[in-house]
Amino acid sequence: MRQILFIFLILTFLSCKQKDWREEIQPIDYKVLHSDLMKKRNLPINIQGGYASKELLLEEFFKAVKKNPEGDFDSYILTNKELFDHFFPFTLGFGTALDTTPLDTYQSLVESRKQMGLEKLISAITASDGKILRISWRPEPRAFGPWTGLKPDAIYLKVKGNEIGTEEIKQVVLYNGLWKIAIIAP
Repeated sequence: MRQILFIFLILTFLSCKQKDWREEIQPIDYKVLHSDLMKKRNLPINIQGGYASKELLLEEFFKAVKKNPEGDFDSYILTNKELFDHFFPFTLGFGTALDTTPLDTYQSLVESRKQMGLEKLISAITASDGKILRISWRPEPRAFGPWTGLKPDAIYLKVKGNEIGTEEIKQVVLYNGLWKIAIIAP
């Protein structure tokens, strides 16, 4: 009797058709999800600070951190307002997490990762002499509307006689002839 019941259960489960869960997922349209952010593409872009070259930007930023690790770095790093009002509207559709994440969630994620990355970066800079030995850049810039982004693979410093690479600066951007750090993360 148990064998018949067992065979019946197996046949019942085998005959059930399961729906493919991927068919139920609706693609997220970032243009709908972020319609308010898309409108910000039309705002005039105002950024404070910036430097004429990406290398000068990083050198001056490292000097400022070495001099005062608790300082205000808004002239080197895009402020949250600059990021969310002027830069991120142009990154929509480039396959970033912003395409599928609600803005408030994304904003808190970016801010917390920026804080963690900045703490780690400040620690590396203060342990060094503050001078950049060399920078390894990824070869291809990316255009985001009026912005051009470049990613450093690593920035090398001398710490206690050893060369170390720091990778917390994820992207620097060029707008209107001036460079600023856009993304910092651990």
